[in-house]
Amino acid sequence: MPTRPFFVALEGMDGAGKDTVAAALSQHLRAHDLSVVLTAEPSDGPIGQKIRAMLDGALAPPSDGYAFQRLFVEDRRDHIDSCIRPHLVAGKIVISVRYWLSTIAYGMLDDSAEAYLKLHREVIGLDFLIPDLTVLLDVSPTEGLRRIKADGRRFDWFAKLEKLERIRANYLTLASRSDLGTILVVNAMESVSAVRTRLETLAELHYLRSYLQPSEKPSGT
Repeated sequence: MPTRPFFVALEGMDGAGKDTVAAALSQHLRAHDLSVVLTAEPSDGPIGQKIRAMLDGALAPPSDGYAFQRLFVEDRRDHIDSCIRPHLVAGKIVISVRYWLSTIAYGMLDDSAEAYLKLHREVIGLDFLIPDLTVLLDVSPTEGLRRIKADGRRFDWFAKLEKLERIRANYLTLASRSDLGTILVVNAMESVSAVRTRLETLAELHYLRSYLQPSEKPSGT
């Protein structure tokens, strides 16, 4: 089966297992002779590197939450232009660990979802790409923090229980909307193998369904 362009975004709080599951999913799809690109946000571009430095504590983030989230959207614009769209046009499957739902869910701590949807329209405009499939790995904040601690990772400035409880609620609110593309919620409290199997099944189902639709070149949404 030739590879058809397909864009998957994996979302969820820290500790949900996004990186582990993304690596397993990409390996699974490659085993079926499909061409897969695994990427992540913040990206490796100049803005993405600046954001990573802020999250690591090497640089001070903007004091204004909206200004900070704007950096993520500007990085997303570069990520779409330099990585996501070119690989989709080349006929590949692109899996991104984190995408726009992360910005909106975290941004909703300070403002409305609509404010951040408007920000995407202002910064990216018609060049924005909605994923063919977004998978939200849902984990309780307590379990997420336990996993972070077990991995020996340092908490970033977002990783506080009260904030994470609100962020989880924001993610689930976004997942219930019908205007943000196909969003499926997967229980990430289960074992890694169970989550991986569930995600592989979902990805295969939605990818195969794409063959029943007319093929189109990726474009802005």
